[in-house]
Amino acid sequence: MRIAGGKFKNHKLIAPKGNTTRPTLEKLRQTVFNICQHTIEDATFLDVFAGSGAMGLEALSRGASHATFLEKNRLALQAIYKNLVNLQLSDHATVFPGDALLSLKKLAQKNASFDLIYIDPPYGQKVPGSSQTLLDATLTLIDTSNLLSSNGILFLEEITAPTVILTNLTLEKERPIGDCHLYQYSHCKLKF
Repeated sequence: MRIAGGKFKNHKLIAPKGNTTRPTLEKLRQTVFNICQHTIEDATFLDVFAGSGAMGLEALSRGASHATFLEKNRLALQAIYKNLVNLQLSDHATVFPGDALLSLKKLAQKNASFDLIYIDPPYGQKVPGSSQTLLDATLTLIDTSNLLSSNGILFLEEITAPTVILTNLTLEKERPIGDCHLYQYSHCKLKF
């Protein structure tokens, strides 16, 4: 796996061994960053269920000022830290080890806001002790908080469409890419 564009283009990334994470396809990463190419400069980027951190690292390579990574898998966290050190980007990143939903709640309590959010939850996984999927719980939490800045873009990588009804975010576009879909959300715009 490598960085597809920006300052660190073609730099090889360390990925966790085994099948505990699912790397985001390079084509999908390129699609995301083609969409936000005019807004990535100095943007703040939130990588939820970060895995190796490829999306946040790609954002930093393309000019984002800061990336925040949420990940609980120990091997994935080691890969994120190693990649940040190898690229000398540790000063431009924050890593929240642990449960993504708890980390999102902490960020919301601190009134954190991000220009770009990327969510790639484990496909079909449920919230422990709940019938709700991690996907729906994550979208609901972001929808009801101010985590996405007013002109921000939220990207979601999934194989199935979200089932949750959102009140503050609207689906702008859905793109099939490989075996999954890329969903693009923004804040609902008031129409007069």
